[in-house]
Amino acid sequence: MSDAIFAIDKPVGVTSHDVVAKMRRLLGQRKVGHAGTLDPFAEGVLIVLAGDMTKLAPYLDHQRKRYRATLALGTQMDTGDCEGDTIATAPVLPFDAAQLRQIEGVFTGTITLRVPRYSAVKIGGKKGYELARQGVTCEMPLRENTIHAISLEILNEHTLCLDVTVSGGTYVRALGEAVAAALGTVGHLTTLARLECCGVCREECHTLETLTRDGASTISLSRLLGGYPAFQATPSQAEWLRNGQIPRDEPLAVAPDQDGFVVVYNETGALISIIDWGAQKIARNFSGVVR
Repeated sequence: MSDAIFAIDKPVGVTSHDVVAKMRRLLGQRKVGHAGTLDPFAEGVLIVLAGDMTKLAPYLDHQRKRYRATLALGTQMDTGDCEGDTIATAPVLPFDAAQLRQIEGVFTGTITLRVPRYSAVKIGGKKGYELARQGVTCEMPLRENTIHAISLEILNEHTLCLDVTVSGGTYVRALGEAVAAALGTVGHLTTLARLECCGVCREECHTLETLTRDGASTISLSRLLGGYPAFQATPSQAEWLRNGQIPRDEPLAVAPDQDGFVVVYNETGALISIIDWGAQKIARNFSGVVR
């Protein structure tokens, strides 16, 4: 099983790299990676890629994900979560369900969030969390994120439950802080669980224990890339793609205004290319590599 995709239910207190290390031992191979890092305090769906499937990682990060988080109001942490140090406190004014429905409306759609200091985003060649740990103060970049759905539930007068479906690259810690600000206070996440990633639900995942005891079932390639438009290429089109060109004589039936990635399979169902359709270029060829 050299080329495969696995869905793992990562527990709290374990790093994403820890999961990869265990999978390397289990599979007996070094070429193992993951898509979509989960912080140690977070749990839930972690997609692990083995062999040539590791080449898919950049394209999986773009797909939507669903999270459930607990947001504690009144205290801000430097990490945005319960593992950091307190940097600010603020009173929590009374709020009700009607206010939460208004906030849900404001935060649904495309919004701008600032990348957390404790993140892997690089500033001047160094990762944000490296600079933060060194005490270096720098302004983190702003990013546009799509909030496909958000639900806020009152747990008590100082705590909310967030259930959100977001675009890839969205930091839920930053979203939690923004929701707290909309309530006129500060806040941080105390729990975070990824419930769905690339169309795979948490209920379908193996735990690290069941991987050892029962073996590991795999996720199909077509399902994992199901968030992108998919097309079956004719032999002629496949030849164009193998030569590093988008078919011209026999164009793919892709809408002219299509933006983002397009996935192309051959007649046997093997992935042959991922095309950046907006840029009109092949992002990566997989012909004869990934099945």
